[in-house]
Amino acid sequence: MTREIGDVSAAEKAARFEAIAQRLSCAFDGRIVKPLGDGVMMLFPDAASAVQASLSLVEQSRLDELPPVRVGVATGQVVPRDGDIFGRTVNLAARVSAVAGPSQTLVCLNTRAAAEAAARGLAFQGLGAVSLKGFKDSVPLFAAQRAAAG
Repeated sequence: MTREIGDVSAAEKAARFEAIAQRLSCAFDGRIVKPLGDGVMMLFPDAASAVQASLSLVEQSRLDELPPVRVGVATGQVVPRDGDIFGRTVNLAARVSAVAGPSQTLVCLNTRAAAEAAARGLAFQGLGAVSLKGFKDSVPLFAAQRAAAG
């Protein structure tokens, strides 16, 4: 993006994206763990909040004419250390986001199950099991979306 629109414009878009992420993480009782340059790592108290915030982030980024967001959500234990988080769940979320398409929110099986149990208004489309770097077994993934009204 910096090559196409220049460093200053790209930095402004990154700042707008981070501000949107900050607002939405707070709105869904989460927090930004750290900015990642062209993305953010966020932490939420539950799967439904994480998925709702992620879908809102994709939608708001599109409305603000920012580059398409690719989201990966994983549910499980994390190891907090010095304001950061570590562990298999963090690695899984990173690998899932790496295979997400533009404006797509992908979730693992645990996230889908927990979000479905806790929230209405979400729908999940199975994509099958995907081989992810650093994971011995293939991981079932699901595309999250807002459920159709009615």
